[in-house]
Amino acid sequence: RDFQETIDEFRRLLDAGFQEIAVTGINTCAYNCGGRRLPDLLEALMNIPGEFRLRLGSTEPGDILFRTLEIMAESNGKICEFLHPSLQHGSDTILKAMNRHYLTGMYREFVDRARAKVPGIHIGTDLIVGFPGETDELFEESFEFVRSTAFANMHIFPFSPREGTKAASMKPLVHGDKVEERVARLHALASEMMTAYHRSLIGTVQTVIPEECSAESGEGWSGTYVRTRILRPDLVTGRLVRTTITGMDSSGVLLGE
Repeated sequence: RDFQETIDEFRRLLDAGFQEIAVTGINTCAYNCGGRRLPDLLEALMNIPGEFRLRLGSTEPGDILFRTLEIMAESNGKICEFLHPSLQHGSDTILKAMNRHYLTGMYREFVDRARAKVPGIHIGTDLIVGFPGETDELFEESFEFVRSTAFANMHIFPFSPREGTKAASMKPLVHGDKVEERVARLHALASEMMTAYHRSLIGTVQTVIPEECSAESGEGWSGTYVRTRILRPDLVTGRLVRTTITGMDSSGVLLGE
C-alpha cells in the first residue's frame, strides 16, 4: 500500500475520533513501498500529533522486526506493547524443512531483547503441529522451546497439506491421532502460560479503551492485549484511560480501578 496514502488514512481515522488504529497484514514486516519499510512507516505515524495508540498485526523474526522493536520501545506506549511474531515450530530441523528464514536462536534473541526493552510486553505466536517429519523427539524439542519461551498466547494449527506446495508431497506424514494428542498438550500449555502472563500484569498500570460501559464499570482491551474490566463509573466508550491492575477474575479478565 502507498506510504503517504496510509499516513493520510491514519490521520482521517484520528480526526474521526478513533483512538486505537491497527496496522495489519499477513506479515507486516514484509511492507515495502519504494524502499520504505515498516519501521519507516511507524516513525512517520508516531510523528502525528494526538492521543492514540497503534496496534501492530502479525510479524516475522528478522532485521525489520528488530528495528520495529526499537521504535516501539521509544514510543511511550503509543505502539501497543503487543507483538505476534510467527514461530511455526520450535525445532530447527523442522524450521529448515519449512524453509523458514530464521531459526530458534534468532527467535529467542528477539524475545529476550523485546522483554528487556519493553517490560511486560505481550508476545504471542503461531505454531504448526504435525508437519511432515515431526518425530516424537522433534515435537518434544518444540514443546520445550515453547514452554521456556513462555508465550502470552498461541494460535495452534494442525498441519494440512496445500496443493502445489512442497510440503504437500513431503514424507513421512504424522498420524492424525498423534497430531490431535500433540495439539491438546500445546493447548493445555498455552492456557497455563496465558494465565501466568495475565497474573504478571497485576500491579502494573495499563492503558485500556473501554468498548462496553455501565454505570459502575467498563470493559475493553489493554495495550498488552488482555481483556480488562475497570471498576469505575466515569468511563467513556472508545476513550483511552489508564488503570492500575488490582486482580484477575476466574476467566482471566484483568480487574482495574
